[in-house]
Amino acid sequence: MKMDIGLDTGDMLTKKTLRLTPDVTAGSAFQTLSSLGAELLIETIPDYINGKIIPQPQDNNLATYAPMLKKEDGKLHFNQSVYELERRIRAMTPWPSAWFEWDGNLLKVMKASIVSQKKDAKNGSRLTVSDRPAVCCSDGVLVLEEVQPAGKKIMSGKSFLLGAKKLVGYGVHQLAD
Repeated sequence: MKMDIGLDTGDMLTKKTLRLTPDVTAGSAFQTLSSLGAELLIETIPDYINGKIIPQPQDNNLATYAPMLKKEDGKLHFNQSVYELERRIRAMTPWPSAWFEWDGNLLKVMKASIVSQKKDAKNGSRLTVSDRPAVCCSDGVLVLEEVQPAGKKIMSGKSFLLGAKKLVGYGVHQLAD
């Protein structure tokens, strides 16, 4: 991209796309795009210098603006769609991290999966799915596959559940996969 006075508005020299699969996080996309960008730069600069590439203007109608992320942007609200929440978790990993409060402590969610079966429980209710912690959402259940409790290392949801003694006896429902 050629630099101009705007923010990411200069003419393009070339472009590549990255397909976002269901396991891609913001962190893994950044790593992939960094490598792809370096390769593309090495391929493109000689052709541009030799006049083989004619810069193309960007279509401003297709442009999107992404504001700087803040920690609050990672907060999970369980009245939202389980699909939206799972995507938010991937978008916020590794920073600012998707999180919510569990017994008054911040719990980061690093990876989650979806059970589309809605349990007869209110949004935010805690469940277990195959010995993993889960939370009821507006249209399904969010299974916490990897979490990071405040001040601790990332762990599997199953390991977290083993240490979450307060979960037992709080009206927690078990849900089959």
